[in-house]
Amino acid sequence: MLHQTKLLNRMRWIFVFMAVIVRGGEVPSQSPIDAASNQGAAGIRTVEFPDGSLSTDYLPAETLRVFAKTLDEAIRQWRVALPAPAVVSDDFRIDGYIMRDESVFRAEALIDDRVPNFPYGYALADRFWLRAQPDENYTRHLMLHEAFHSFVWHHFTSVGPHWIAEGMAEMYATHQVIEDEIRVGIVPSARDGFEQWGRFRKLQEMRRDDEVPTLSTLFSLRPNLKGDIATYSASWLAVRLLRSRQSTRELMDQWIESGFGGLSADQVVEDLGDQWPVVNALWKLAILEADFGETITIKPPKLVLDLPPWDGSPTRHKVAANQSWYVVPFLFEPGAELTVYARGEAILANDPRPWMSQPPGITIRYHQGKPLGQLLAAWVPIDETDSERSSGLLSVPVIQSVGQKKRLDAPEGLSWLLLRINDAAGELGDNQGSYEVVLR
Repeated sequence: MLHQTKLLNRMRWIFVFMAVIVRGGEVPSQSPIDAASNQGAAGIRTVEFPDGSLSTDYLPAETLRVFAKTLDEAIRQWRVALPAPAVVSDDFRIDGYIMRDESVFRAEALIDDRVPNFPYGYALADRFWLRAQPDENYTRHLMLHEAFHSFVWHHFTSVGPHWIAEGMAEMYATHQVIEDEIRVGIVPSARDGFEQWGRFRKLQEMRRDDEVPTLSTLFSLRPNLKGDIATYSASWLAVRLLRSRQSTRELMDQWIESGFGGLSADQVVEDLGDQWPVVNALWKLAILEADFGETITIKPPKLVLDLPPWDGSPTRHKVAANQSWYVVPFLFEPGAELTVYARGEAILANDPRPWMSQPPGITIRYHQGKPLGQLLAAWVPIDETDSERSSGLLSVPVIQSVGQKKRLDAPEGLSWLLLRINDAAGELGDNQGSYEVVLR
């Protein structure tokens, strides 16, 4: 009976989405979003939409309607992306306030007395408040971020541990408008339209300064009201990673459906079980590739634990130019010695003519300090290192130049060996060709 009830609720949840979704084009003229916005005596303009309202003291009426359309569509996509709640609520309504002059809203008693001082945005039950940002796109991102907190709280009675709360809000607020179609939960492929967003920039700074937390550390972070961009950025990447794999996505759905049930860092690791070493290794790769167009959290490399040990026999491998990291299908014991030989050609660009590269790379252009097209290698340990356990900070894998020939020595601890052809994450799609690699 419980299973049948849950199934019916899920069907209702999906039906609500299918009944009201707006895809592409202009909002139909009968939509409440198209109704003229109302401006009160205090100079606060309000627009209604099916699931609530938005009010502002500075956005023009047409811009406010665009914001309302974005939030309206995002809510429908959230209903599909998240598991169905145990009890489907028909009374969800959200009211948001986008403020340039906070005193105007306080004078109208539109800010709850329980709302503390905040740098960017704050959600409380079914309401949220935002401070105006210099970038309109980022203001819209913050609107979806805070609205998502309210959405999850209303339907699941909890937003979860700090890293999940902020990471999921970041993931489902990151959006793009393409030909009037709004898409949430995307990985930005280019900086255009995301100038103030800054999540990849912050992750790169953390990587450079050796300030990236281990997942164990991230899972233990406590909430704060400082608008900590580093925590938001790391949490976003971690949640994206977990939701990129079916097994961990299903596990997260179980946490969400249960209202998170006091989920602790230790419980997260315990629930991940045998997946923990793989997730931990993918976290390191995601940090290595954190840039516009990254693919680790979209199509993660297939790291598995039941690979055979490398016995020193020569093996051949194909490393494609249009893919991220290639996983050598062996596990390597500490101190294992091998030599990598590489040959072949790859095309890395076609403008103004094909850019042909061989394993040493193209020295007229560099990516992350190494020639474009150069064959690279990285060791990724299966277990956390002693340094990671003591410091709580990630030991980011060192990327080594291989070129045509390179001797590699396996680090301490059982490890995977990964290879790739050097190029920016967002520019792999049109690459062609591959390198033939021999390990001996």
